[in-house]
Amino acid sequence: MFDLFLNTAKLITSEDARKSASAILELIRRSPEWQKDICTLEASIKRSYVEQAILLSDLTTTKMENLHFDSEAITAFKVIFLELIRNAFEHGCKSDKDAVKIIIEITKTYVGLSIVNPKGKKFAPDNIIASNKSSLSKNPSLLRGRGLLLVKQLSDTLTTIENGAGIKAVVYSDRIQFDSDVFEGLIVITVKSGFYNPSLSERLGDEIAKLPQLDVILNFSDFGLGTDLSRKIIELNIKSAARQKIIAIINDDSNIMLPSDMVAYTWREALQKLDKIELKEILPPQYQDPEFFSGRFLVDDEDDIQEPNIIEENGVVGYCPLHGPYDPTLGKCPFPHRQILGDE
Repeated sequence: MFDLFLNTAKLITSEDARKSASAILELIRRSPEWQKDICTLEASIKRSYVEQAILLSDLTTTKMENLHFDSEAITAFKVIFLELIRNAFEHGCKSDKDAVKIIIEITKTYVGLSIVNPKGKKFAPDNIIASNKSSLSKNPSLLRGRGLLLVKQLSDTLTTIENGAGIKAVVYSDRIQFDSDVFEGLIVITVKSGFYNPSLSERLGDEIAKLPQLDVILNFSDFGLGTDLSRKIIELNIKSAARQKIIAIINDDSNIMLPSDMVAYTWREALQKLDKIELKEILPPQYQDPEFFSGRFLVDDEDDIQEPNIIEENGVVGYCPLHGPYDPTLGKCPFPHRQILGDE
């Protein structure tokens, strides 16, 4: 039926696999290798024994639960596994004797699923996804063609392996979640989680592409901007060809990797750069500037900006007129002193 390797050590042979599923599960779970935070399952399974492939999926999801993956990540893995193994058995195998190679890498950070066709049969998933997407857009009633599209949507990364004979999907424990709110000619996207997920820039690009006629504010006030995200924002601004402006709100000078017209420190500054300052009156409280923003006071007049100094106000020693109270042992205000808003 199949040979199963756990961290390269043969754990189950074809003879063992004739035992009940519960006996196999118990054998694996008691293995010292299975108790480790990082482990790899590898098996070659013939098409006639597809139920053994499902067994591997169940083992993996149990391990993911033990490693505290959230339910969304676990569900994503289950769906990805089912779709990819079904495709491999249906399109990669010519007979029931053909075997599909399955490799599952399990860590606290991610779970990787690799599936390789028998005898190196090659395919091009990117081309198939593009073709199926086009076909479904023309004829949404088609019954087939959605499997790989769903895998692409749920996977954090999806790549070909083994010179095109296989495919690898990765699901990260840090799942991407963001809120999107649409106003008059504007969409505001706030990243809630998954900031360090490598697919974040692509997911944001997909979300922005849904409404190409709207300007965009990306709210990164709780995070810094990495190189990948900065590159994506520049790419999207160029691609829009002036039809759509995209601005990122950040709160850390050290993370600036964008042209000045693509970055802002406050909601007001972002609206000004998008020529939508009138929306300031209708944005909900979470999209308004508080009295303190990222350790800065909101400044409307350049005359309000003063050199850092140490004065006593309301009994607090160590007070900057621009940024407020600070640790007096520092000797001076630690924040940069410049006007943080654009010209009125």
